[in-house]
Amino acid sequence: MVERLKNPYLPSFSAWYSGTVIIFPSGVSMIHTSSSTIIRRIANILISGIICFGLLVSGAAASEQNSTSSGVKQVEVYHFHPTNGCRTCTTIGDYAEELVKTSYPAELENKKIVFDHINFQDPGNADLVKKFEVTGSSLMIGVTDTTGFHKEENIKVWYKVGNKDEFMTYLKDLLDKRLAGSFE
Repeated sequence: MVERLKNPYLPSFSAWYSGTVIIFPSGVSMIHTSSSTIIRRIANILISGIICFGLLVSGAAASEQNSTSSGVKQVEVYHFHPTNGCRTCTTIGDYAEELVKTSYPAELENKKIVFDHINFQDPGNADLVKKFEVTGSSLMIGVTDTTGFHKEENIKVWYKVGNKDEFMTYLKDLLDKRLAGSFE
């Protein structure tokens, strides 16, 4: 005898089967013809559940990622240099300072962005050097958001220092992303 079973919770999983009706505690019902068929059907149900759960979790993660864009508390931009820095190190610091001061005056005022030149050889700066794990001349960016502190050493500026416009465009785009909560 062939019966049609409908599950009110999973209408797309209704099907035609023949055999013994098995009802699970979750309300999923099926008709049994053999134990291997039951196992295969249970596996299909579990796989469908896992896929649905995965989609739900990935949607929540995407929504959480979007909400962190408003969760940025502060972006720190530090030009770390030695006591006697080279011309390139000094230029990177000067360009970065100019960009931050001209492009983000409101953010500097309300401390959303912080910029400074830090002598990494000065013992008075040891805490900041340790926080950013500085080992030499560098342009470091730190973002504090709702998930914590994220630091990065930006080495691409070293390749762009020969072209001021390219340097400024690159760093501005990068800082805009960090302010928006993007770590791309």
